[in-house]
Amino acid sequence: GLDKKTLEKLWQAVLEFEFAWFSTEELTFKVTISRVSIRKYLDFLTRIKALKMEINYGAVGRPVHLYQVDSSYKNCVQDYFVK
Repeated sequence: GLDKKTLEKLWQAVLEFEFAWFSTEELTFKVTISRVSIRKYLDFLTRIKALKMEINYGAVGRPVHLYQVDSSYKNCVQDYFVK
């Protein structure tokens, strides 16, 4: 499960990127949550279409998942916060 307060904290950090693409690793510098947990929240935000995701394949190593706020669905996230 997802924690509503954690989701809100993470979403505020995501919004600091404005509309630039960012990686899970970059987000870990803004919030004190493990990369595994961050990935779970980013997967959720992608499923509800608040974020766009693309995979960047480098020459060597694992692919990097990049995320960007989808301005069309940006406000849908507030429905999941603690009220």
